Amino acid sequence: MYEFDRFRLDPHEGVLLSEGRRVRVEPKDLEILLVLVENHGHTVGKEELFERIWPGTFVEEGNLARHISVLRQALGQTQSGAQYIETIPKRGYRFVAAVRQVDSSPVELQLTETAPAGPPPILRPAGFRGIALAGAVVLLAAGAAILPWRRAPDAVPQYTQLTNFADSATSPALSPDGRLLAFIRGENTFHGRGEIYVKLLPDGEPFQLTHDNLAKMGPAFSPDAARIAYTTVQRGAWDTWVVPVPG
Repeated sequence: MYEFDRFRLDPHEGVLLSEGRRVRVEPKDLEILLVLVENHGHTVGKEELFERIWPGTFVEEGNLARHISVLRQALGQTQSGAQYIETIPKRGYRFVAAVRQVDSSPVELQLTETAPAGPPPILRPAGFRGIALAGAVVLLAAGAAILPWRRAPDAVPQYTQLTNFADSATSPALSPDGRLLAFIRGENTFHGRGEIYVKLLPDGEPFQLTHDNLAKMGPAFSPDAARIAYTTVQRGAWDTWVVPVPG
């Protein structure tokens, strides 16, 4: 296992823990983090990351940058806070936090094991103690039958504002992994001229992807969330365009 700051990375189980709690990280993001942590203090080139994470597959550089951005958010890296992943311009990335390699103790392994399923234990009441236990069960059952059922109050939905523009933000589309939001920003509230924007949820800065001022509708993510397709309408012609993320 690898430890850095408050985190523990377990390559065998494929989990990232923060103070004992599991951090939600996608498999590809976890693979990238493992390569960087294994080479901490050294620059890992982009080509090496492509070969390790996507062997034999063409992947755009922007896709790797998006995974790095997601990792930084998962680690809580900010400009003024703790730094973990450093960008080496035109070369790659370097993990700069101090890393310790540790072994999991037998106690921790025992705590993570699940007891094998088996038949329920047989209760054998003895003497008055068994009679008292049976009497208590009867009283509880009678009380449950007498007391009226009360329905739990419905949970009040909580809403989070995702955009804050003076003009309109319409046609929202969520990426398959639930991390990105695409939408059309323009002067119209339903259909008209506008530009495609994308933002990292929940509080990433919106990023403009298009600059053509055409009438658009229906943005949709590709299955790998690397591209956004949308429809344009110009002089009665309907066309489908595809723009890469992050642009």
